[in-house]
Amino acid sequence: MIGKILKIVLAGIAVVFGVALVLFMYDNHIMGFYLVFGVVGVGLFLVAMQILSLIQKEGRQDD
Repeated sequence: MIGKILKIVLAGIAVVFGVALVLFMYDNHIMGFYLVFGVVGVGLFLVAMQILSLIQKEGRQDD
């Protein structure tokens, strides 16, 4: 279970950094700043949902 969570977290971090690098290429730095924070927030939310889903699946298997 920990291996699955670690893979999800690493994949989420890689996606967020990839999107952040693309967004930093914009000329308007203020707009890119807000877009990066939005992408990071959504990425963290998705990672948290995946972790909670895995925990819930593990809990069902124990019953």
